[in-house]
Amino acid sequence: MTNALFWIVSIIILVACWRVVTTRNLLHSVLAAFIVLISTAIIYFMLNAEFLGIAQILIYAGAVTILLLFVVMLTTTGPRFETGFENKVSPLMYLTSLLLFALLVFIISNINWPFTATIIKMKNVTEVLAGRIFLEYLLPFEVASVLLLAALVGAVVLARKE
Repeated sequence: MTNALFWIVSIIILVACWRVVTTRNLLHSVLAAFIVLISTAIIYFMLNAEFLGIAQILIYAGAVTILLLFVVMLTTTGPRFETGFENKVSPLMYLTSLLLFALLVFIISNINWPFTATIIKMKNVTEVLAGRIFLEYLLPFEVASVLLLAALVGAVVLARKE
C-alpha cells in the first residue's frame, strides 16, 4: 500500500512540475506549484518526518504560495495573467537539460542511501528540532519572522498603485 501511494504521489509531483514550467497562465503555474509542495509534504509524512511535513505545508505551501500569488496579482496587468516566451527553444537548451538530468541521475544512483539505520536513529527528531528552534533559537526565529513580515508589507506598499 505504501509503495502504491508513493508512486501515485510521485506521478502527481511530476505532472504538476511539468505543468508549472509549461503553462502560459501564471495563476495556473502557481497553483500547480502548490500541488507540488503539498505532495512533497505527503512524501515527508510517509517517511515519518512529521516536522518536515508540517514545515513544508506551513512555510512553502502556505506562505510561499501566498507570496507568489501576491506577486502575480500585484505585478501583472490585465485579468488573464499570461506570459509569453520571447525566445525560441534551441537544440542547445535541450542538450543542456538532458546533460544536467543525466548528471543528476548519475549522482543519485551512486549515493549509498542509509535508509533503515537513519529511520531507527530518528525517533525523537521532531522533539529535538522543536526544542532547538523554540527554546535555544527563539530570538533569531522571531527576528526572522518580523523581518519577513516587514519585507512583505514593504513589497505591498511599493507595488500599490497610487
